[in-house]
Amino acid sequence: MQCTELSRGLITASRNDVRFLGVQTHLRSNSFSLLKITGGKNVVGTVVHGETVSDWPSTGFTEYNGEVYLYGPYRPGITAIEAFEKDPREALRFLKRLVDGYRTLEKNARPICHVHLESIVFLEDGGILFLPCEMVDVIRGHQSLENQLKYTEPYNHPDRSGMENAVFAIGVIAYKIVTGELPYTGESEEEIHAKIHDHVLIEPHLKNFDVSDDVSRLLVEHLGSGNTIALDDWRSHLEDWAQHGFTQSRTESERAELEEKSRKTIESAMKSFKRRDYWRRNWVRVATITAVVALLLTIPGSIIHNRLQPRSTAGLEAHEVIEVFYTSMNELDHMRMEDAVIGDAGKEEVRMVMNLFVMTRMRMSVEMTTGFVDPQEWRDAGYPALPADQSVFGVAALEITREDALDEELVYSARYEKWMPNYDEELEIDEVQASPIVGYSRHDRLFMVQDKGDWVIHRIDRLVDDVIPRR
Repeated sequence: MQCTELSRGLITASRNDVRFLGVQTHLRSNSFSLLKITGGKNVVGTVVHGETVSDWPSTGFTEYNGEVYLYGPYRPGITAIEAFEKDPREALRFLKRLVDGYRTLEKNARPICHVHLESIVFLEDGGILFLPCEMVDVIRGHQSLENQLKYTEPYNHPDRSGMENAVFAIGVIAYKIVTGELPYTGESEEEIHAKIHDHVLIEPHLKNFDVSDDVSRLLVEHLGSGNTIALDDWRSHLEDWAQHGFTQSRTESERAELEEKSRKTIESAMKSFKRRDYWRRNWVRVATITAVVALLLTIPGSIIHNRLQPRSTAGLEAHEVIEVFYTSMNELDHMRMEDAVIGDAGKEEVRMVMNLFVMTRMRMSVEMTTGFVDPQEWRDAGYPALPADQSVFGVAALEITREDALDEELVYSARYEKWMPNYDEELEIDEVQASPIVGYSRHDRLFMVQDKGDWVIHRIDRLVDDVIPRR
């Protein structure tokens, strides 16, 4: 088969005077792997032209200059990569064609793949060729990391698929056309996904000072707030930008102000993202290390504190001391919990709070937040899903009731929900999911005595400790 380069990522292949269009796949020239990928069958792409769709049945694979190409019926054109690197107004017209293409795919119940710019071909006759979704997924997995970070991951929302993802990609492409830069970049797929989740987005007019405030606001609303623009609305916006432009004139002083604001905004956004990303990746590791530090350093200090100072619970009634013991968990106040007990009572609970206290102080110094949500407020809100860098720790729905007295002891029951991060001990640290939450429905029996005139808990029997089904 004879091959010549047609345009970037595309070739013209000919055999027996029949021409074919070849699209680069980034696969290795290994016939077994290619056969495995396609299942021995020719995969079928889709050509959109106006309101109509037709099949593009691939014929096979061929190799050219060390690269493997999928080839089928000859339809000359350029890939979306090349189209969107043209002059902004021309690029916007190509983007409008893509919007129309997605509308036609949806109306004809054709699949809408993950976005990969090398797998979309704008044809010379005004149509668009979409490679088969199975090939798009294969190409995404075999391309170089550089291509993956430039032409694939920034255009695909990690939590969306089909048309929802395509609409997100339209916004990404529009942002790049008007600013010259991608809204979300990173050195890995994970970093890009994290920035998309965290809305680490710089306003377009702070990247290109000529971009109008209205256009900048619209793109931020679409990409950064989750309030996405409908496909039909995109069509009218793109028509307007292509015809009338997307810029506004600014004075030198306004440009100087924007330059300073841009510098500060980008610097602040990157610092904030790095803090969140650090804790997202190192939550369990830091907890493990600081637990050891807390155990070694904090316990002696608390013993001295308890010996030299009056209890913070002095003068409280027995049931009030119990309430202090449990509610202090929510505030990570291990010192007050220690004042409420004597001997080994509540030892494990106090130790856990002590460890988390040290860990959160480290986090507070970096991120100005503990990362924990109050469990009672979380419960009252209906147990909503939390961001990846937040979790819940403490007690909710606490009920304390008096039971019979035994000699010099008072006996109470405490029923409550205990919520905490759930780390699977069988997983490696790096495999633990970000702050999964586990809850327990507990019933404790507490035995109270007086020590130096103060009511204290000297024994806790756990009667019920049932896992609350995941919500």
